[in-house]
Amino acid sequence: MKQVISILLLWIGVLSCQSEDINIYTLHAKDESKAIDGWKLIWSEEFNQEGPQFDADKWIFEPKGNSPWNKYLTGSTEQAYVQNGRLILRAEKKGGQYMTGGISTRGKAGFKYGKLEICAKFNSFQGGWPAIWLLPVQRQYPNPPGANEYGGEIDIMEQVSLEKVAWHTVHSHYTLDLGLDKNPPRAGGGAYHAPAQLAGDFLKNKESDDWGNVEPSYNPRVCFTNLAYVLPEYVVDTMRKALVEMDKKLKGFASYDAVLTGPETRSSSPVRIVRDETMQSNVRGLYPCGEGAGYAGGISSAAIDGLKVALQVVESLV
Repeated sequence: MKQVISILLLWIGVLSCQSEDINIYTLHAKDESKAIDGWKLIWSEEFNQEGPQFDADKWIFEPKGNSPWNKYLTGSTEQAYVQNGRLILRAEKKGGQYMTGGISTRGKAGFKYGKLEICAKFNSFQGGWPAIWLLPVQRQYPNPPGANEYGGEIDIMEQVSLEKVAWHTVHSHYTLDLGLDKNPPRAGGGAYHAPAQLAGDFLKNKESDDWGNVEPSYNPRVCFTNLAYVLPEYVVDTMRKALVEMDKKLKGFASYDAVLTGPETRSSSPVRIVRDETMQSNVRGLYPCGEGAGYAGGISSAAIDGLKVALQVVESLV
């Protein structure tokens, strides 16, 4: 997989394609704080300004595009305006042309983590597409050839035409570019099931469908997947090259039915011995490291952590 977004910067899009009014008001964005209640208000919009124009310091008209959801957007206050403390977004047909309203905070505000409180009302009709979306300020992974131009979205809600459901969806690199039907970390199917793949299939970039002579012993269970969707691209490329090279020196190392299970986690150690920036614990001269100390999940990561500690020990002696 490409790198999972750990810092998610969002802008808010409030869109509609609707023949009746949509009332959207009291929108808050909250971020974690050391306040007593655990939350600190960092941005809010009550739509309580005078006149029909929304606050241009917070919002812009979402520009018209070529997608089904934005092809009829306009920059008109007849389609997006404030009235009685509410943002009204309208869709109507004028002079044979459909016109809809939509605004966003793109270029005005972005939020890291936190939560949103939104109060909104919408109506359904054939051809409508009312939606409230979150989009990243900037794409968090490179665009491969032919990939989508934006970095995914979190749909707080969207409702299409006369469907009886409101959708709550996450679109990402995995669903948009790789065509998967779900996002990590559910590559193992959830419930702590581990993703796995036969080495031969891993080299061919195809999902396995049956075990060979080797069956994994991991509990609770192992599920087939394509590990190329779970690991960073540079890791996948390096592993494929390494398997081929190691097989030249150790015949059978990359046998077709060898099982790759992963990725490693720190779950094997339920506790961690705390260490500082010098890799030492509060008992000076004691360097907790590896799996048992809570800094690794297996042989490879334990070896790497051991190297880091060894370098710190050498540095303390020179």
